[in-house]
This record gives sequence, structure tokens and C-alpha cells, in this order.
Amino acid sequence: MSKEEIGIAVQDTDNYVVFETIRKKGKSRTIQHPKDRHKEIHCRLANLLIKIKVPNYLHSGRKEHSYVTNANQHLGEKRVLTTDISAFFQSTARDNVFCFFLNIMKCSSDVADTLSHICTYNGHIPTGSKLSMPLAFWSNLRMFDQLEKLSIKHNVCMSVYVDDITFSGNSINRLFLSTVRKIITSNGHTIIPQQIQTRNQSNLIPN
Repeated sequence: MSKEEIGIAVQDTDNYVVFETIRKKGKSRTIQHPKDRHKEIHCRLANLLIKIKVPNYLHSGRKEHSYVTNANQHLGEKRVLTTDISAFFQSTARDNVFCFFLNIMKCSSDVADTLSHICTYNGHIPTGSKLSMPLAFWSNLRMFDQLEKLSIKHNVCMSVYVDDITFSGNSINRLFLSTVRKIITSNGHTIIPQQIQTRNQSNLIPN
């Protein structure tokens, strides 16, 4: 491996442009945007990942799908639970990325380790890469599949749009919410305060 390749694999400082943006309510967000050769690699990996077939519940990063199709899954339901994972990319650690390449993509351990370094910034998925969204989903597939199994068990509709997970159905109650929270926290994430809606209020579904 050349010095350039080693730098791409393990160095963060020279491979990213880091800056702050102002979000709603004046809150700032740190963006880590890959640059130069690092950006090319991220884009190439992203283009490969988006070709993999994804579960029907995912509405982000798919052709002919959007926040609108995500919301439409829950129209007419009387009970809707919305959850929002806090700092989703930042809380998706390099270990998650390593396990994705090792266990799902069936890479060798050394290749998975190198890719996990290339794809992360300071030990987590960067916030400003084309690769971030598809990689965050696949690196958290275990969590999403656990939530889907819970939903199927209780005849609940589930949809996912990046870090927003929405559930709807008559079986949604405080126990269902507690189980959702346990699944998410057991996978290394936390959720922003959520709410159970008792009327059809589609405008409250994340978009």
C-alpha cells in the first residue's frame, strides 16, 4: 500500500473539509465533507451500495421514493408513532461499518477494517458524504430488521426515512413504544422525544 493509500485509509485531517452550518432554531451542525481522492472513493462506494436491493420499509435513497411516499404509508391510521434517532450518523460507529463489510458484504477482515477506516471520520460515519446515508442504513440493518420484526408481530406498518422511523396501527401503545426504545438503545443509539398520535395527523410524520 502506498503512502497515499495509507493516508486515505487512516487519516481524517487531510481527507475532510470540516465546517459548521446553522440549522433550525439557531442550532449548529458540524459537517465533515470528504475531499479530493477521498471524495472520489466515497462516491464510488455510494454508487455501489445504492444498487443493492433494500427492504420495502426504506423510503430514503430510493428511486421513486421520498418523504412523501414515506408519509403516505400511514395515511388514514388513527395511531401513529414517530421516532427520530439523535445524531444518527455520528452514533453509527466504525465498528458498525466494519461488521457490515465483514458480515453482510463478506469481505475479509483486513479489507473490512481498511474500508471501515476509509468510510468513517473520527470513528463514526461522516455527516457530509454521499456515502453517509446508504452506509448508515446498511451498518444499522440489524436494528432496522429488529424493528420490522416487532412491527410484523403486532400488525403495525413501519417506514424509515434516513433517521426517522414511523409506525402506525391500532396495536401501538406505551409498551410498543418502550420496546422500540429498547431496540434502538441496545444498538447504540438514542431517540429524540417521540409522540403517539391518536388522530390521523399526517403532517406530523417526519419529512
